[in-house]
Amino acid sequence: MSGRLPPDLAAPTASRFGAGLLMLLGCLSSAWSSICARKMRSFLTMRGIIIGVSSVIAVIALVKGRTHSIAHQHQGLGCRRTRQRNRHSSHQATFQDLRTG
Repeated sequence: MSGRLPPDLAAPTASRFGAGLLMLLGCLSSAWSSICARKMRSFLTMRGIIIGVSSVIAVIALVKGRTHSIAHQHQGLGCRRTRQRNRHSSHQATFQDLRTG
């Protein structure tokens, strides 16, 4: 058996590339016409996605800001170790745990 690939597995030819491009353009055209035909539905979907992503970003920013504020307050007190008592664990958190956690 020679080291050559069968013609259907060889490098893509211009005709296969052109057919794939036409198929992609057909799909994009169909998607665009569907979006234009259902404008209110598309608008509401986009608005929901934007509001959802914005709210997740806002919550993450608030949590990170609060964590930074608490770590900064502990640093201002001059304490390097804080003790946290948990009924289920005897782990002692250090300032480094607060900064990285």
